[in-house]
Amino acid sequence: MAEEPGAASGSDSAEPGGPSGADHEEEPVTTGTLFIMLIFLMALAALWAIMYLTLLER
Repeated sequence: MAEEPGAASGSDSAEPGGPSGADHEEEPVTTGTLFIMLIFLMALAALWAIMYLTLLER
C-alpha cells in the first residue's frame, strides 16, 4: 500500500500545540526495574541478616 504524500507516520507526527517529535521524548516506565531492584535489596538484606545472626551464635 502506498502512503499519501504529506501523511504523518507513527511517532514522527507532531502534536498540535506541543513540541516537535525530535524535542519531545517520552520517559520510559521503570516500574519493572524498580520491582526487580526492590526484590534484590530485600534478598540482600535477608542474606546479610542471616549471616549476622550466624556470626553472633559463634
